[in-house]
Amino acid sequence: MFGLKLKKRKKKAEKGLILANKAAEDGHSEAEAPREGPSPQEGDLLYDNASAAPVPSAAPKRRSKLLTKIHDGEVRSQNYQYFVFDFTGPQVHLFDKIIKISVCHHKLIGSTLIGSFRVDLGTVYNQPGHQFCDRWALLTDPGDIRTGTKGYLKCNISVTGKGDILKANPKTSDAEEQIEKNLLIPQGFPSERPWARFYVRLYKAEGLPRMNSSIMANVTKAFVGDSKDLVDPFVEVSFAGQMGRTTVKKSCADPVWHEQVVFKEMFPPLCRRVKIQVWDEGSMNDVALATHFIDLKKISNEQDGDKGFLPTFGPAWINLYGSPRNHSLMDDHQELNEGFGEGVAFRGRILVEIAVEILSGGAQESKFSKALKDLKSSSKDKDTKSSKGSSKDKGDVTDDGKPQQAPDKTHSTEVEVEAFDAPPEIIPERYEDFLLFGAFFEATMIDRKIGDKPISFEVSVGNFGNLIDGGSHHGSRKKSAELAEEDALPLLQEGERDAAHEVAIPMVSSTHPERPLVTEGNRNYNYLPFEAKKPCVYFISSWGDQTFRLHWSNMLEKMADLLEESIEEVKELIKISEEAPEEKMKLVLDDFITQSSAFISEAEKNPKMSNQTTLDKKRLTLCWQELEAMAKKAKGILQQQKKKLSVDEMIREAQHFVEKIRFLVDEPQHTIPDVFLWLLSNNKRVAYARMASRDLLYSPVREQRGKHCGTIKTHFLRVSLRCFRLKDGKALFLRVTLRS
Repeated sequence: MFGLKLKKRKKKAEKGLILANKAAEDGHSEAEAPREGPSPQEGDLLYDNASAAPVPSAAPKRRSKLLTKIHDGEVRSQNYQYFVFDFTGPQVHLFDKIIKISVCHHKLIGSTLIGSFRVDLGTVYNQPGHQFCDRWALLTDPGDIRTGTKGYLKCNISVTGKGDILKANPKTSDAEEQIEKNLLIPQGFPSERPWARFYVRLYKAEGLPRMNSSIMANVTKAFVGDSKDLVDPFVEVSFAGQMGRTTVKKSCADPVWHEQVVFKEMFPPLCRRVKIQVWDEGSMNDVALATHFIDLKKISNEQDGDKGFLPTFGPAWINLYGSPRNHSLMDDHQELNEGFGEGVAFRGRILVEIAVEILSGGAQESKFSKALKDLKSSSKDKDTKSSKGSSKDKGDVTDDGKPQQAPDKTHSTEVEVEAFDAPPEIIPERYEDFLLFGAFFEATMIDRKIGDKPISFEVSVGNFGNLIDGGSHHGSRKKSAELAEEDALPLLQEGERDAAHEVAIPMVSSTHPERPLVTEGNRNYNYLPFEAKKPCVYFISSWGDQTFRLHWSNMLEKMADLLEESIEEVKELIKISEEAPEEKMKLVLDDFITQSSAFISEAEKNPKMSNQTTLDKKRLTLCWQELEAMAKKAKGILQQQKKKLSVDEMIREAQHFVEKIRFLVDEPQHTIPDVFLWLLSNNKRVAYARMASRDLLYSPVREQRGKHCGTIKTHFLRVSLRCFRLKDGKALFLRVTLRS
């Protein structure tokens, strides 16, 4: 039983897939076989597959057909080519790969870019049939976005996986179709998409692992005894095939950057996710500390009118997860820190803000960018003064003897990284104490291979409770000045305060090590003899008071769970009765309308709080608007306004309601980190279970309480990757039952 209660790198960016007609330009014949995996200087395929390293992947392949010749002097040409790329790896990472199509003007010496087009594979896969068929890709000049459209390229793009069937669509004549009405964009996107600036602001991070994974850093710490933070963190932000990185903060596990990465892309973009990766700079190579993805669909609303809003996020904390903080020279499961698989440990958190500005025409200066103009100019002046001496040595001077100016990035899609001052409207975060309590009632099915050593359990929230390799705690030193004054006021009389200290609750986050016993009747497994005295864990952790986000998510999730369970009951009734399923389905929809009305009434009377972000307000409005629309549709089904629906049709409509609610449940702005339960054998981590903190959060309102708070739940502990495998290759199978 668990309950959580409020207590008063220098790494190159991924290039994705780049298609170009180099074979025709170089005069290759149709019979000549193209080479696989050429270098960027040699071939027409650039494929960065480094991110799929943990999974055995096939070499990227490309097949080309009907290589045509260059058509000199023609404005409209036809080039029929067929490219195939093979990828083996996690689907979630494949969808972030970028397809880039470039059209170049052939010259005797080199080629000049006419225009290019980019789209990620996830956008293509989400289309009907997982393809764009006979669509016109709009070409733009990435070097100068003011030039507008540079042309159109008609192409087919499809992404198919195992079991997917590619359907052939009838082709239409180019003379009959209108290009503007058949662009290569998802359905619902406007034909004219303006340019926009995407701002990713990185404020600070805290609780990062206090070690440098490079060999030289560990040798220095061993011999010199340097007690400083050996981690040298910086952040890389990737979006739409481009990457920007912050400066490096030397020997700091709680760095402060106040830097923003600015991307320029057409809006709505054809790329779905922003990748934020924290790195540790090393003398030999950089090592990823943690990776997080932000889906733009979860922080925006693409509806027209007042209901829609641009992508916005924070300022809010992002909890980072990855491999355990083992402080070893070689991390056996580094791929967890690079975003592959589920993280098995807390790796710190980072304060991030995302904002989007629509540019009315080209790259005109907007209100948001004007606020940074003075800061940019002052920083440029400092850079110019500091670089006067070095420019002479490097020879960066023009024929007139003047220093060569840096290229202007204002009108190009090149990524900009710049410093910023924290806006005054950001209010210092208010921290609250949360008490976590857990009781262990049973630990069985323990593999005998680890049963010869004492076994204990550890529970942690963030770095709190992590006794083996935990980092810094932030609660007491992060309080604002106002809270410090409140803490200075005496709440008790002198004698009462002394008595309160005497009954202070000790903090226990791990159980006492015990040697397991052999299970009677099955000697392949062991168990821990808890008997009548059950071990408990309890400790206090401090986090920002944004529990309202978790409360709204719990209310929505319980609505979805109840609706889904009711649909399953109706499906079972269909097998045994003809009239009962229809009556039951009507009762299900009527209950859903009642629950939606209750949520809407709670949302409408929600008080405005200073710790709410813009996304908090927008998401709450979006939730009750969506529920209001679904409740209206459910009323129409019950009243048979249009036509009488069959039971199967009503079930399909209810399932659509569940899908919409599930999408709203996931809160992109994090609050309390997830809770980790670890099994320790001889003080070494063996297996774990991960629990969402909102599932354990206590609330006096039953609908807002976590579904697992104070309940009996059995956790099947999992091993993570190869470092937790046994010597003979077998995996552990463990079960822990927690009862109240």
